[in-house]
Amino acid sequence: MLAYALAGAAIVVAAFLLRAFGVVGRFGEIMRDSRSGFAALSDAALDDDAKERAAQQASVRLFQHFLIVTLSAAAALAAPLAALWALDAVGAISLARVLGVLASWPFLIGALAVTVAVFLIKGPKRA
Repeated sequence: MLAYALAGAAIVVAAFLLRAFGVVGRFGEIMRDSRSGFAALSDAALDDDAKERAAQQASVRLFQHFLIVTLSAAAALAAPLAALWALDAVGAISLARVLGVLASWPFLIGALAVTVAVFLIKGPKRA
């Protein structure tokens, strides 16, 4: 039972950190930058050089988003795992058991159900 509680806590902490690090909110910016680059390529009023500059600017912004999202997500996932590893190192828990719970189908389905319920109750966050 402790393994399930720790697995749930790890998921909650990771989700909180993903939001705190701005990963969740960044997806709107990614979509905006992607659309802006595509709109520039589709704009008949721009010459080829202007289209290329706009596409390059959009690709640089998208790559920056990629780096930020990747590093932020890695940090958000690493923090609860580091805490679990530390508890395992002092013998308080079995990290293998908690990771086993995290990878089990019942836990994944339960976590998905809770996530969908929270999303349906709170609704999407509008900017």
